[in-house]
Amino acid sequence: MGIFRRPESRFWWIYLEPTKRKIATKIPIGHGGTRAERAAFKRTAQTLYFALMLEFVDLDADRVLARAIDLLERRVSGETPAVPRLP
Repeated sequence: MGIFRRPESRFWWIYLEPTKRKIATKIPIGHGGTRAERAAFKRTAQTLYFALMLEFVDLDADRVLARAIDLLERRVSGETPAVPRLP
């Protein structure tokens, strides 16, 4: 979903899909401003959304990499690990 407006709020909101959370950005929608100002505020909110989503990707990649290293170390040590399951 990304960014969205709420009728009762004057700020852009973000919906984070991985956590299912809705967060007020404190970035104004820009009511009463020029078209350029409103577009700039929207781009800022979108940039924040993308930055937060990249954080989730990095965290997930680190978790997957740690699991892969663990499985590799077990294989080298002679253990037969169970087939990995990712949630």
